[in-house]
Amino acid sequence: MGMGYNLPNYLSDFYKYNPVTDAWTTISSYEAGGRRGAFSFVIDQKGYVGAGQSATSQFENDFWQYLPQENDWIEKQRMVVVPEKELQLLLQAD
Repeated sequence: MGMGYNLPNYLSDFYKYNPVTDAWTTISSYEAGGRRGAFSFVIDQKGYVGAGQSATSQFENDFWQYLPQENDWIEKQRMVVVPEKELQLLLQAD
């Protein structure tokens, strides 16, 4: 869980939750900087985050993958279109 907007700050921090210890731990911050309204999802234990509005009020078209074993973010191919609204995303496994 991470990022967001806390007037006037755009946040880039991320956390993971351990249900056994009922504790949150800080993980590597989103390398593209503070963001709000980004989309995110998880596939095969890897997190993906993209788009959203940056602190400059610009809508971004970047796309990143989080690798939990390395605690690192890798920039993936940018989206062709820059979203001009906050995105909603729903994935369903077959």
